[in-house]
Amino acid sequence: MTRDRKSYRRLAVYSSLIFILPSTLVGGYYLGYFVDKRLNSEPWGAVIGVFLGMIAGFVQLFKLLSRY
Repeated sequence: MTRDRKSYRRLAVYSSLIFILPSTLVGGYYLGYFVDKRLNSEPWGAVIGVFLGMIAGFVQLFKLLSRY
């Protein structure tokens, strides 16, 4: 690979960081909301879902950043 291709690839990976944390938070919230509606346990499912989404997002961020 040429130097330009490597820098474009790295730029693409780093630009994906913008979407990792918000998407895991939103996904965790909606999964928790679904659990809340099924088990009638409002707001605890959504709260736990947001925390689990946050943890998953940070794990993904650290995995991605440690690779580069």
